[in-house]
Amino acid sequence: MTPPPSQYEADPAEEELQLLAQLARGHVRARHPSTQQVAFRLDRLGEARQVQFLHFAITEAGRTRLKKRAFIPVATYAGIVDLAAPHHSMISIEAMAHGLAIINRWAGATELPISVAQHSNLVADIFVTLYPALAGDVIYARLHDGHEYIIGDKIRPIVARLALDWPGIGKAVADIKAEVDTAILESLCLPPPSAAIAEAVAHADEVALATEWKLLIPHANGAAPFDTPPFKRIRSIKPLAWPDAEAAFLGALKRDIAQHGLVQR
Repeated sequence: MTPPPSQYEADPAEEELQLLAQLARGHVRARHPSTQQVAFRLDRLGEARQVQFLHFAITEAGRTRLKKRAFIPVATYAGIVDLAAPHHSMISIEAMAHGLAIINRWAGATELPISVAQHSNLVADIFVTLYPALAGDVIYARLHDGHEYIIGDKIRPIVARLALDWPGIGKAVADIKAEVDTAILESLCLPPPSAAIAEAVAHADEVALATEWKLLIPHANGAAPFDTPPFKRIRSIKPLAWPDAEAAFLGALKRDIAQHGLVQR
């Protein structure tokens, strides 16, 4: 004889998804032992702390299932990208060039706006100079912030501050960036960078960061809070108007693509 529905064993991952919906409606219930404790604590926490606690309480299985059900649309110059499941078919290098060219670095702290597109070309130039043996892989340096045309420039101090309340947020942001970066590389049929290339790109980015601070950030902010020294060969940076930055980035990226013999999907 089939037992009544109330006697079925609840799926803990499914119940944790239900907790999210119930939390949004202002009440929490749970039947399964693995989620009863979660519900008990959530009922006694303030709304802001509920969200924080649930972030840590929900299981990996629950998060995976929630993500598969989610659709998080992000508008770009060429159309919607689903941030829950970014796909190479959603990527457009023209939209990337446009988006990066109108996103300002340093949250507007510079005297004149400097775009992420111009920064990306700067990192590429530094990469080629510091690592001439890897010059053929400069496309990875140019694309290192490509994800920002979809998610914006999440400056480090903001992520660090959020991590004080949500210790896992740094990894979460890094994971989102990595997922978008994967879609970008796949859109160009480009394999992931080797460890050596990734390390060289990260170093070139740090050098560019220190160089921009020295040459663009007002002196009232004091010395750069970075260990990496600036690039001495660069003595000035002239911020480009966004149309020029867009054209410079897109032109350089297309040359990189041709050099690799890549085909855009």
